[in-house]
Amino acid sequence: MPKSILGWVAEGQGAVRDFAFLTVYDEVDRTANSIKFRLYIAAGLFINVYANVVSGKVGFALIYRNQRIFGRDNQGGAWHLHPVRDPSDHDSSADATRPVSLREFVIAVEGILLDLNLL
Repeated sequence: MPKSILGWVAEGQGAVRDFAFLTVYDEVDRTANSIKFRLYIAAGLFINVYANVVSGKVGFALIYRNQRIFGRDNQGGAWHLHPVRDPSDHDSSADATRPVSLREFVIAVEGILLDLNLL
């Protein structure tokens, strides 16, 4: 995980360069300690990223038609997964609690989008 705001910016912009299905990096908000940006896939379909470099809080969400359809985030250092089958659920299984990088999340999103015929 990046330890700085500029590190997160570089990761987000790098993802758009590295993954053909990502079209635009859009910074939504930035403070001295946090950043929120979106990686657009299509109209109404994007990855939302939030990171706070002081608290260590990180959130990744796949948004479709204004609804989270998949996500990974941590609260108090404990990671969990919001599965596609029920994005409001908090899966705390062994695999769901391991930290993931933005790159890993984007790879998972690509598979989900293919399964849902959204790519």
